[in-house]
Amino acid sequence: MSRGAYPLDKNWGSGSPAAGVGADYWSARFEGNFYFTPADYDFFAQSDDGVRVYIDNILIIDAWYDGYKQASNKFDRIGDGYHLMRVDYYERAGDGYVRVWWAYRGSSNPVQPSGNTSNDIPPPPPPPGPP
Repeated sequence: MSRGAYPLDKNWGSGSPAAGVGADYWSARFEGNFYFTPADYDFFAQSDDGVRVYIDNILIIDAWYDGYKQASNKFDRIGDGYHLMRVDYYERAGDGYVRVWWAYRGSSNPVQPSGNTSNDIPPPPPPPGPP
């Protein structure tokens, strides 16, 4: 699998993420082990709709609400080695989009990750249905 500048960069627009899945009211989970050198990091997420980002099962970004957003958070002193990254995402309606990346503290350039990802895990619960 080739990877671009961002560890996770999906833009479904107004389309479906996969055969048999509607364009709206769905959720996904992305997970992988990534190698980090010891440092302080800034984590970023852009999405439309909700997104949560975890490192080693610690919630670091919680933007679990409808609409476009860009959220960020700091994580100090990440230890050397592989760390589990997990992103939960939901699409309620309209365009579907999620991008997640991290950078060394104070830099805007994404760190080119070394690791693997897997979409073969159960998704989080879907968002509530339409009102």
